[in-house]
Amino acid sequence: MSQEDRTRIENTISNLQESLEKVIRQVHQWRRERIERVRKLNEETDLFAIGHLIDDLRRDYAAFPAVCDYLNDVQRNVIESIDEFRHPKGAVRSCCPHFGATRLQPFSRQPAGWEE
Repeated sequence: MSQEDRTRIENTISNLQESLEKVIRQVHQWRRERIERVRKLNEETDLFAIGHLIDDLRRDYAAFPAVCDYLNDVQRNVIESIDEFRHPKGAVRSCCPHFGATRLQPFSRQPAGWEE
């Protein structure tokens, strides 16, 4: 192989390597952005799911600032701990783990007043 061919191939390889490195960096950036967008979406969904319940309580107890402060703390704590609700310990995974669904263990005792 001639020196000219070697040089051309080495340049091509070098260019391809640079392009590959750029693509890999871009993929990593997209992954970080996706993770952040999913985190924000989950937080918004969680707030939508529980926010109205806390808001109702805030309205009912608006005359009691300490209760409202406590409800704010409860809401913040629930949102920060939401994964414990999504994936409780002892839960049995569903047959579709791809969707992140879980199936809780059956409740082992009957509620008071329940008759068969």
